[in-house]
Amino acid sequence: MKIEYESLGLPLGEYQLSRADHRRQREAEDIAAWVEHHLAKAPRWSEEKIREMLELFELSAVPPSWEYMRRRVRLYCGHIQEVE
Repeated sequence: MKIEYESLGLPLGEYQLSRADHRRQREAEDIAAWVEHHLAKAPRWSEEKIREMLELFELSAVPPSWEYMRRRVRLYCGHIQEVE
């Protein structure tokens, strides 16, 4: 199997955040806070339910690492990170 790489340079090297970018970031942070708040109030799972969920996750096939697409992305804070 031959793996081909394509590089398009630095991601969004000169990009300036817009008002829409700031709004989307604020919305994402609000959603995360809402989820954390509601999860904290949720009842604890039984040991049986935890085992059941672990079995489901073990059944899901994880693709080999060579099948992942890697991208360099610029995070909201300005840092650049490689993600799969």
